[in-house]
Amino acid sequence: EVPGAFLSVAQLVAWEEEGVDSSPALLEKARQRGFTIHDGDMQELHLTHNSYEVVTMWDVIEHLDDPKGFLETILTLLKPGGVLFFHTGNANFQIAKAQLLSKLFPNRGPWIIPFQHIYHFDPASGQAISAAAGFEPISAFFCGTLHYRHAKKRLSLGAYNALTHSLTKIGWPLYT
Repeated sequence: EVPGAFLSVAQLVAWEEEGVDSSPALLEKARQRGFTIHDGDMQELHLTHNSYEVVTMWDVIEHLDDPKGFLETILTLLKPGGVLFFHTGNANFQIAKAQLLSKLFPNRGPWIIPFQHIYHFDPASGQAISAAAGFEPISAFFCGTLHYRHAKKRLSLGAYNALTHSLTKIGWPLYT
């Protein structure tokens, strides 16, 4: 993980970028790279309403106590026509994977850590919570396989994701 990596991408396309994080180490590293980054909970920062064209959340929503309230806050920060992008793991895959691994390797794990991901979303529930918060959900989609360090994991999950992603084209639910 490179602190400020997405902010770097935003700079490349000439966006006026800023970030929010609560990790002191990540904040410091991103600030050392010259980024404007706010410390704390976005709901408590008193950011200017209707001032952002794009808000992104990468692997955040599953950790929140009140994801709907958080999305409602983001909606107030966006300009009319603004866009929210968020990424989270797919519960269709994560929960099934955890169940399988717990059967295959009962003395290892835990495969899902309850206090780490408070909520689990699949494409349908991600779109539903977005709509409940006032957004007009457009799409839920597969955005690629993570780059895993271990070759076996990289190859097996890459093959699995390629197969299940191709099945979505014939109407199967997204299981990546």
